[in-house]
Amino acid sequence: MPARRPVLALTALALVLRVATIDVQSYWSDEAATVLVLRHSFSGMLHAVWNGESTPPLFYVVDWLWSRLAGTGGIALRLPSAIFGTAAVPVVAALAARVAGPPRAGRAAVFGAALAAVSPLTVWYGQEARAYALLMLLAAGSTLALLRMLDAPSRGRLAAWAALAVAACWAHHFALFLVVGQGLWALWVLRGRALPAVGVVAAGAAALAPLLLHQRDAGRATFIADVPLSTRLFQIPKQVLVGYDAPAELPLTLLGVSAVLVALAGLVELVTVARRRVEAPAGSRPGEAVHFPRPGSGEMDGLQWSGRDDGSVSPPEPAVVVLSVTAVGFALPCLAALVGQDFLLTRNLLGLLPLALALVAAGAAAGAAGRDRPGRLSPPGRSHLTAGLAAIGVLTATGVTCAVAVAVHPGYQRDDFRAAVHAALAGPPLPRLVVTDAAGRLPASLYLGRGTTVVVPGQTTSVREIDVVRVAGAEPGRARSTPALPDGVVPAGFVLVADHHGETWRTRRFVAPIDVAVDPGALGILDPGHAPIVLARPR
Repeated sequence: MPARRPVLALTALALVLRVATIDVQSYWSDEAATVLVLRHSFSGMLHAVWNGESTPPLFYVVDWLWSRLAGTGGIALRLPSAIFGTAAVPVVAALAARVAGPPRAGRAAVFGAALAAVSPLTVWYGQEARAYALLMLLAAGSTLALLRMLDAPSRGRLAAWAALAVAACWAHHFALFLVVGQGLWALWVLRGRALPAVGVVAAGAAALAPLLLHQRDAGRATFIADVPLSTRLFQIPKQVLVGYDAPAELPLTLLGVSAVLVALAGLVELVTVARRRVEAPAGSRPGEAVHFPRPGSGEMDGLQWSGRDDGSVSPPEPAVVVLSVTAVGFALPCLAALVGQDFLLTRNLLGLLPLALALVAAGAAAGAAGRDRPGRLSPPGRSHLTAGLAAIGVLTATGVTCAVAVAVHPGYQRDDFRAAVHAALAGPPLPRLVVTDAAGRLPASLYLGRGTTVVVPGQTTSVREIDVVRVAGAEPGRARSTPALPDGVVPAGFVLVADHHGETWRTRRFVAPIDVAVDPGALGILDPGHAPIVLARPR
C-alpha cells in the first residue's frame, strides 16, 4: 500500500479514538436490544433476530460468539465494532489510492486513512454494538475487491468479491443497493466470466428475502417515515460532516461543505482527464490531448474501452466505478422511498460512507495537482497543494473536534439511561415500579437487571417504591437539556423523597411506608405525550 507508515499511524489513531472512550456512554435502546438478543442460546438468538430485529443476522452471529468469550459489558460488546471500524481505515486508504491512481496514490491513501479514522459517524458507530461498523468495513472491502477484479480478473478475485458482497448483504439489508451497482459493473466489464460470481451474490442476497419481508411486515422500522423524506435527505450532509450532535454545528457544517466542494472539484478534474485519455498522433501540437496511462495494469482509450482476449472489456477508471456504485447505492433507496418502501435514514446509508470518503480523499489529492496542458495532470503546484491539504485539514479537524466533544459533553452523547437508572436504584432494595417511556423500556430493563418485567395497565401490583425515569432524546437542531416532569403529581399513598437529575436525565423517587397496591395505568407521572412503560423490579 502507498504511504504505509502514515496509514498505519492513522489506523492506530482510529483505534485509540474508538477504544479510549468506548464505555463513556450508556447503552441506548438499540444497543440494549442487542444485549438482550445475545443473552439467548444460539438458536434463540437467531429466533430473536427473526422476531425482534430489522437487520440480517451476520453481526449478531459474530457478536454472539464474541460475547461467549468476553461477556456483554459495555466495553466487551462494543469492542468488535471498534475493531471493524479500525480495520476499515486501511481499506479506505487503499480504495482512495486506487481511485486517485499514480502519482497521487500515496497522498490519497493518507487522506483517505485520515478521513476514515476521525469522521464523526465512523467514530460514533465504531463505539456502538450494532452492525454499522461491520457494514462499512464490508462495503469498502467489497468495492476494493471489485476494482481489483475488474482490473485483473481471476478466480480468486472473483471469489473474494462474491464473498465480501454476500457478507455485506448479510450485515445490513441496505448493502443490497450498493451490491447491485457492483454486480452491474462486473457483468458489463467481465461479461460471461462474472456470471458465476454474480450468481453466488444473487443467491446469497435472495436467501435473505424471507427475513427481509418478515421484518418489513413486522413494522419495526415504520418510525422512519414519520419524519418527512425531504427532512431526512436534508439531514444527511450535516450528520455525515459533524455527527448527530456537535458544538457549533452550523459553522462546522458550512466549513465541511466547502471542503467537500474543493475535493469534488478535484474529483471532477480526475474523471475529466480520464475521459480525455487518447493516444496523441505523431507530430501533435502542444496543447493537444495526450495519452496518459490509467492507474492499474490496463489502458483506457477515452470512452472506447479496448477488448480482451476473453471477450470482456478493459476496466473503466476506478473513480468512475466507485462514483457510479455510490450513486446507485443512494438512488435506489430514494426510489424505493418514493414508491412506499421508505426506510431511508442516514445510518442505513452508512455502507456508502467509506466510498464517499475515498472519493473525497482522491479528489483532494487530485486537487493538489495542477494542469500544465489540456488532458494531463502535472505535478502539484503550491496553491493547488494548499487547497487539497486545507480541505482534508478542515474535515479531519472537524472530526477530531466532534469526537472530543462527544467524549466529554453528555449533551452530545447517547441517551444516558445508565446514570438515570443507577440514580433510581440508589435507595434500599424495595419492591418497586420504574416508570419510563417507550424509548426507555429496553435500556431501563437492562440496567435494572434480570427478572425485571413489564407491568401492563390494569394489572394491580403491590410495591413500596415508584421511580420515574426520564431521559431527553436527541432532536435535530436542538441541544438536549434536563427533561421536565410534571410538578405536584404524587401517587396516592406515596411521598416524594428524591429528585435526581443530570444534564440529560431526571429521576424521581416516591416511597410508601407499607406496600401499596398500584394500577400502572393510573399513574399520570410522565408529562403528556409520553405513554408510560412500567417495569417491575423484584425485591
